[in-house]
Amino acid sequence: MTIKYPVCVCAVALVAAACASPAPATSAPVAIASTPRATLPPTPTPTPTPTPSPAPPAYYVAWTLDFEGDAASDAALANTAAIADELGIPMTIMWNPRAWTTPTVPPERAAAMLRWTEARAAKGDEIGMHLHLWTDFVAAAGIPPRLSPRWAGRVDGYDVPITAYTEDEQRKLVAYGLRLMADHGVSGVRSFRAGGDIADASTLRALVANGIAIDCTAVAAGSFGSLRLPWTLASDAQPYHPSPSDANAPGSLPVLETPTNGGNTYGYTATSIAPIARADLAMLGPPGRAATENRAIVIVSHPATIDATERAAIETLLRSFDPYRAGGSLRFVTLRDLARVWH
Repeated sequence: MTIKYPVCVCAVALVAAACASPAPATSAPVAIASTPRATLPPTPTPTPTPTPSPAPPAYYVAWTLDFEGDAASDAALANTAAIADELGIPMTIMWNPRAWTTPTVPPERAAAMLRWTEARAAKGDEIGMHLHLWTDFVAAAGIPPRLSPRWAGRVDGYDVPITAYTEDEQRKLVAYGLRLMADHGVSGVRSFRAGGDIADASTLRALVANGIAIDCTAVAAGSFGSLRLPWTLASDAQPYHPSPSDANAPGSLPVLETPTNGGNTYGYTATSIAPIARADLAMLGPPGRAATENRAIVIVSHPATIDATERAAIETLLRSFDPYRAGGSLRFVTLRDLARVWH
């Protein structure tokens, strides 16, 4: 017999007990302690970056070396390098790309000259570009050569100034020279000198169009050979940025003109170069006294002509600056260094 009631009774009892149990008390809210926020230090006032103090005024001498577009012997190149190395003087070597466009410079000689130039650059010397308007170079650039005006009556274009060509032609000639140099591994050229120290505003604009930042064509007013120079500058003219319309006037053209005011050593001896040394030193203050303003002297020589006689002349000229150099007021630099000072 199945027993039912006891189960029902238990179930009823359990229900009754549940109904009779008091409701659970409502829990009091529990206070949650807040974590104190860390106190951050005050933001410090940024310390202003100090403005670099300008370098004190100094005297600067740049020795520039023009390749003319013809051959230079190993002996001449050795003399040139010996001057720089023995006196501890950097050079700005103005390479002439005509060496690659003429049969008058054998390929092996052009290669030797280039190796010498690259070896000097590895020592910290600067490589710029120098142009004479040789007819074979001009023709190779795709421009009809001209033979006038000219300062020496030659028939190979060497003595024809770059200003005999239009501004567009000048721009193409400079571009062609730079391309030849780049094709032979010489890139980043930033300095220039035109043959015969003759250039004008059109030349400077052509340089800017080709990325040239420094020109050293300018010289004091006067003549060169049979031609009147286009410059009206004083003999001690200092670097300046020219006007886009007047190469002699200061202005906004983004090329630094660094006049070649320190003389040309060609044809001098250790004795005959004394007047040039005196004129250069006259641009400076007394030796042993600090410079009161930046002054630059740019000297030009030619690697192909530096025999024993001219080497002695150059050494005499460069050693004339020793009292200033020893006192720390004068340093020998490249043209790109001058551009940093006269930026």
